Amino acid sequence: MIEQINENVYMIDTLALNQPGYTSVFVIKGRRLAILDSGVSLTALNIVEDLERLDLNPKDVAFICLSHAHYDWSFRPKPMN
Repeated sequence: MIEQINENVYMIDTLALNQPGYTSVFVIKGRRLAILDSGVSLTALNIVEDLERLDLNPKDVAFICLSHAHYDWSFRPKPMN
């Protein structure tokens, strides 16, 4: 599920644990594409599919900014391909 926050910011519900509203990431479109928080690796495909729904290429993501740390994903982010 994608919710547009403003002209350049979108919230993507990652559907973690198959539960809507459990975890979200934010997509920020500026001169370069950024994602705030990365979700967990099990939801990467959901994020990629939603980026494509927004006509954005996942390979154009220049920054992934983490707002806080979790031992399971903050030390070794995986490529989104």
